[in-house]
This record gives sequence, C-alpha cells and structure tokens, in this order.
Amino acid sequence: MITKHSDLFVALHKSGNHIEISKKIYYHFLKVLPPVDIGLDWFVFQEGDGDQLHFTKADKQYYCYAKRLQLFTEDEDIFYTLKRAKKGFLVLDIRDSDGIELSGYESDYLYCNVPSASALAEFLGVTFRF
Repeated sequence: MITKHSDLFVALHKSGNHIEISKKIYYHFLKVLPPVDIGLDWFVFQEGDGDQLHFTKADKQYYCYAKRLQLFTEDEDIFYTLKRAKKGFLVLDIRDSDGIELSGYESDYLYCNVPSASALAEFLGVTFRF
C-alpha cells in the first residue's frame, strides 16, 4: 500500500494497474482541487494539463490508476503524453521543450502501446522525472 504522495507517482509510472493507496492519500487528492469528474465511490484528479488520476474506493480499500500521464525527461528536453489503453498506455504526443512535435526516432513510438511509463523510459533509454 502506498502512503506517501511521492511514492504514488513513482508507482504509477512503474505500473499500468490499479495501485492500493492509503485513505489519507485518497482524501488529500479529493480535497486539494475540485475533481474533474466524480461519482459515488470515485473521482478524477487533474491539475492543469498534468497527469489525470482516477481514484476509487471499495469497502475499506482505496486505489488509484493513471488515466493520462505527462512525462518529462530528466533534462526536460522531451515531453511525452500517455493515455490509458486496454493494455498499458498509448503514446499520444511527443514534443520538444518548445512544444514542437518530434519527427526523429522518438516519433516511432507515437500511437504505440507500452505496458508502463517505466517500460517506455527503458525502451528509449531515458529517465523521466517525477
């Protein structure tokens, strides 16, 4: 179970699945900003154009998964946008630091499915910052 915010983002980048979180994290994200969408036992959190996180609760357990991730390389030269797919994530957009779509080898991954953000980083040989 994840109990720290910093650990949550690391876990979300490593996994394409639901991650068990603490009640404290669930309610922190529910209260910090108005939800983008909300239901009886779930809500979607998003700050600006950043990561879109789906939180759910079932019985006395709480979960989170990423619906969309904004990934930045360690040197912030390349930005990737991933959206949750049936299996893992779909790479939706790849841009440089000026916002220009890339047409180099990185673009070969555009619209490809990847199991997780960590898997994409490994394929590309880059490190994403959290």
